[in-house]
Amino acid sequence: MGGVARPFVQYQGSWAIEDDKNLLVGVSDSEGRNSSITIDFEGVYIAVAGTLSTNLKSPNPTKTLYYSLDGREDSSSQYNIWNPSSSLIYASPELSQGQHTLELILNSGGELQIHNVSFVTVDSQSHRTIQTVQGSRLLNPPGHAAALIGGVFGGVFLFAVLLFVVFLYRRRMEGGQGDGSVQVHMPTSKEAFTSGNNGLHGLSFTRGRKIALNPHLSALPFMNSKNEHDSECSFIDFKGQT
Repeated sequence: MGGVARPFVQYQGSWAIEDDKNLLVGVSDSEGRNSSITIDFEGVYIAVAGTLSTNLKSPNPTKTLYYSLDGREDSSSQYNIWNPSSSLIYASPELSQGQHTLELILNSGGELQIHNVSFVTVDSQSHRTIQTVQGSRLLNPPGHAAALIGGVFGGVFLFAVLLFVVFLYRRRMEGGQGDGSVQVHMPTSKEAFTSGNNGLHGLSFTRGRKIALNPHLSALPFMNSKNEHDSECSFIDFKGQT
């Protein structure tokens, strides 16, 4: 059954999934708010199993569920509301192999419980394949939840990796322009030298910034003052020679 395409399901109105019973339940009230489900499938046959509860006080209880096949009302298979033991909601006639659409419209205050839906496909060698989907999986195909959860966790993991890369980049940039040597500023107030209890009064410390040197420079001029009238210019060689 690996080559059988899964049906595409759309719905309107009030529908609920009961996983413990493998049911898809649709409800329509008596105020004209109907519920419908549309199943697009590929194959030559479709059958819907379940139960239908109807309001016998409604104007037309036998018309609680309408069937539309490929856009046309289909009355070839009607559910018998007078036989509660019946489990066949709908069975289509033989169809040509291809894409088809079945729509079930629930009204008049009815409740439809879909147990499962079966499809029959025919391949090029006239081999028939039957696929059955439980009612509780019609709106939640297998693998959908896992793909959603995997996508969420994958997104969170990617976001965490990006944050870590940004953190390392900022640390590296800050490390390249980190703090330099500590500079001590002597106090200038008289109390710093006369008070015995405030020996550190006015003393402060600051940390200088590192100077980013151009790696292409091998030496820098350094002015070495001899006296106030003349000076000598020498070079600091970063390769160890002065």
